Amino acid sequence: MLQDAASQADLDPAGPDQSGPGPAELPAARPDSGLGALALVASFHQIPCEPAQVRHDLGLGQAPMSGVDIVRGARRLGLKGRLLQNQKPARLDGIPLPAILEVDDGRFVVLGRRFEDGKLRIIDPVARTAEHVEADAFLPRWTGTIVLVARRANIQTALHNFGLTWFVPSVWRYRKPLVTVLVASLFIQLCALITPIFFQITIDKVL
Repeated sequence: MLQDAASQADLDPAGPDQSGPGPAELPAARPDSGLGALALVASFHQIPCEPAQVRHDLGLGQAPMSGVDIVRGARRLGLKGRLLQNQKPARLDGIPLPAILEVDDGRFVVLGRRFEDGKLRIIDPVARTAEHVEADAFLPRWTGTIVLVARRANIQTALHNFGLTWFVPSVWRYRKPLVTVLVASLFIQLCALITPIFFQITIDKVL
């Protein structure tokens, strides 16, 4: 900007107009807590997130992220996103963590943990600070909006989880027929082993 202004002054013999007030300074851009919260939750799920690239991909310009934008950004990163609005305080007891919550000043924070004593671990994604606050102190500030972000199940995850544990429920359900089959199979195998032995003994005695 300063170099452009200097170049224009060199091209204009009269120089810049000094009579009027100087150009008004643009206000500093407000940190985007929604984008910061998304990046924080994405890192928890071990998904790389470049905030500037996400903002560019969503075409946000300088506008801060809304709850809908966070869901769009999550899906852009390959995560699942869901927006819940007008929720009751009891809803916070059953949601998967970490979750993104909107507070009354329009910012987004991350709910990282619920403690047995009723306190909540609230993370400020802009300042990257965490505090343990009483639920009764935090809930009046909460707008009732929740953004859930979770990792999508993929083929690699399914293959990683595949194993003998997949068959345990079915085996337990049909345990009685399986035991009967195993006992019958064992009896048949014993008969198959005993018959040649008796035949060999008979041949030895005859000869």
